[in-house]
Order: sequence, then C-alpha cells, then structure tokens
Amino acid sequence: MVDIKSYITIQYWMRENLGLSGNELMIYAIIYGFSHDGESKFTGSAEWLAEWIGSSRKTVYRILKKLKEEKLIIGEDKIKKNNKFVDYRVNLRCDKMSQTIGQNVPSPTDKMSHHNNSIHNIEDNKEEIYKEEKNTDNYFFNFDEYDIDNLQEFGKVIQEWIDYKRERHNKYTDKGFSTFVKRLINLSNGEYKKAQEIVDISIANNYQGIFPLKGRM
Repeated sequence: MVDIKSYITIQYWMRENLGLSGNELMIYAIIYGFSHDGESKFTGSAEWLAEWIGSSRKTVYRILKKLKEEKLIIGEDKIKKNNKFVDYRVNLRCDKMSQTIGQNVPSPTDKMSHHNNSIHNIEDNKEEIYKEEKNTDNYFFNFDEYDIDNLQEFGKVIQEWIDYKRERHNKYTDKGFSTFVKRLINLSNGEYKKAQEIVDISIANNYQGIFPLKGRM
C-alpha cells in the first residue's frame, strides 16, 4: 500500500527531452527517484506502481515494456512468493539521457538524496513490498517475450512447484530455474490452468520434473 505522504519529483527534462507524459512519465519518475545515483534500483510489485498511478497492473506492464524498448530503463521481472515483482533502474547512458546530462541534469556519478528528491519514506515502502519469509528462494525470469494468459496465477503455479522442490531439499540454479519456467510455458502454451494441471500431476506422483499432459502434445 502506498504511504499517503509519499510523493515523486517530476523534472521538466523528463517530459521535454524524453518525450514522456501521463502514466509513462509518472512511472519513469518513480524509477528515476530510486535509481538516479547509478547504483540503486527500484524493486517492488506491479500492484504498488498501479496504485501509485491509479491504473491497472496490465497498464503498468505495458508501460514498463515500452520504457525498456526505448532503452530508458533497464531491468527484469521476477517471481517472488505468489507475485510478480519488477526490478528496474533508469538507463543513465541511453542516447536521450546522454543529450540531457549536459543540461544541468544529474550524471550517473552524481549522488543525490533519495528522500529529498524522490519518494518519501522509501525504506518504509520497501518493508511493505518485502513482507516475505527469510527462506524464500528468489529467482529471476523475464516474461516480456512470452504470452501468458494470467501472469499472477501462472506465478502462483511456479511458486507451488518451487515450494515442492524445497520440501524435497532440491534447489534450482538460476539457469535451472529459467529452463524450468520456459518448459512450463511451452508445455502449457502459457495457460495457467494447464500449467497448474501439469504441476499437480508431477507433485501427486512425486516426480522430479514436469511432463506433457497425456494426449495433448
């Protein structure tokens, strides 16, 4: 939940030099506020961003994808517990920013106070975002290139499988996790209900991995 006292700083060059407006401008300003020092990044839920701009998660994902395509931000999405989280920072070395830095805009080496220039009480916001168990495994996967019918539900299926593997004292490497997610997407055609059925069958039979649904591949 967004703190009622939270605020962001929108600078004129973001609109004039980067050509941003509306929700795109707000989301960029939020990410900029967390990461303009060139070292930090914004890590949080799409729901949190959606609440901030007064829109939907779908709109947030669309905007993040567009900002990435325009090379204004760098990052990836990840599954954490039952939700998809976003992990982004501004690209201070993109062409548009290179043109902007010469106009009294902070360069990648400048240090600025998050609290004075961005979102009020960032540490409190992070505590809200990270209400997670200490033993939760964090894996990263970029879903932008895949067509998933319901990403949040698909994420729950993935988390269920991760929990199952943890109970068996099996842990994926980052590469192994990426391979698993790609296979699950392929076997289910990106449909979370099929993915759930695939995972349920493997768990019920105590399988080490996942397999195609019989008669459907």
